[in-house]
Amino acid sequence: HRGDVEAAAEALLQEQEVEVEGYHPATPRTPPEVLEVEDHQPPAAPKTPPEIVEAGHVPETSARASRSPSGSPPKKRRRCGSLEEDSGRSLVDEVGEAVLALPADRDASAAAASSETASSLGVDTFAPRLEFASASFGPLRRKPVRVRQDPDLHARVPEMTRASVPGVETWKGERGQKRVLDMLSDCYMQGLWMLGPPSAPANKEIVPAFRHIFATIRPLGAEDPKRVRILRTLAEACQDCQQVQAREILRIFGDLTAQNETFESQLKYSLLRQKEGALNRFISMKHECCDKDHTEVQPWQQRPHLLSGYLERRPRC
Repeated sequence: HRGDVEAAAEALLQEQEVEVEGYHPATPRTPPEVLEVEDHQPPAAPKTPPEIVEAGHVPETSARASRSPSGSPPKKRRRCGSLEEDSGRSLVDEVGEAVLALPADRDASAAAASSETASSLGVDTFAPRLEFASASFGPLRRKPVRVRQDPDLHARVPEMTRASVPGVETWKGERGQKRVLDMLSDCYMQGLWMLGPPSAPANKEIVPAFRHIFATIRPLGAEDPKRVRILRTLAEACQDCQQVQAREILRIFGDLTAQNETFESQLKYSLLRQKEGALNRFISMKHECCDKDHTEVQPWQQRPHLLSGYLERRPRC
């Protein structure tokens, strides 16, 4: 019967051409989608042409009302391409206006599978597998660092330093009485002599840390920025007092082994260089003779000793 209805409708529309006043196809309105609505009242002369939604868009030309050969109004159907879909759902509200139907979710199965995957990775599913305790909120556990030992490194300390720090052969420390290269070699074997013998508590930390530093930078090239920075820092520290040398050795060792534990300590450590720079500027302002040679001023008036004194007096600064 569908073909008869459409044929009769087309024949009737050819006889009765309705022109709507004020209707401009260039500015189409968005019509509601309608699905199989019975019209029990005889249709009056159409004032506005009903529109047919094809493939989800508004057509440029207006649709026309149609009648069946028997005179009864035909059923209105929504056309989608070449297919017509019937629906048993009522799309007419209480005031008689057509209501748009919500499209079916074609990805329901895919969404369900995705939801199951997300729930399997959620906190509620993952948390029972973990063991939480007070230690989870404390500092990280410190793992002992295995110091790599190489008998040949003691003999190679001067060679490695000369290759990465140009002009270090002429550098001297201990008030110009000892070469920096010899001081580095001695520190590798016995630590810092002013802190006691090799068995002293301080040197028990200094010696393994110093050896670990050279074992770590040994595979690096002579011009590697990391190796150059470390060796230059150690060589320059030899020109200061041994307290400065000890601090630099332990600081470099901490960098190489990630010994900074808590987040708070890491934040404080990130400001270490800035604080040292500020303290050095303060020393330059308050102590005009701090950079003079030991032949002109007393040791306690020199910058390295002043720096150590301020750090000893204000350890948190």
